[in-house]
Amino acid sequence: MTHCKEVRDLVKKLIKDGKSYSEVATILGLVKSTVQYIAKPTYRKSGNVGRPKLKNNKEKITSTKVANLTGIKASQKTIQRTIKEIEEELKREA
Repeated sequence: MTHCKEVRDLVKKLIKDGKSYSEVATILGLVKSTVQYIAKPTYRKSGNVGRPKLKNNKEKITSTKVANLTGIKASQKTIQRTIKEIEEELKREA
């Protein structure tokens, strides 16, 4: 199915604004794979791969990074749970 230029432009704008493919699909009433299809040529032409970086340039903390940096021997799920608890505590303190 071919979507009109306005829809394609709106998809590209929302993604550029930092919305996820799922969020864009919900907002516009499209299927996620359609949003991915419309967005893909944008990044291929511009030389970027994947979604744009977060606007706040905040590096994401992952369980793999934590395990590698600290040498902790724990399951990925345990580390993820601990990261979430720390982030929630930092939000409460702020």
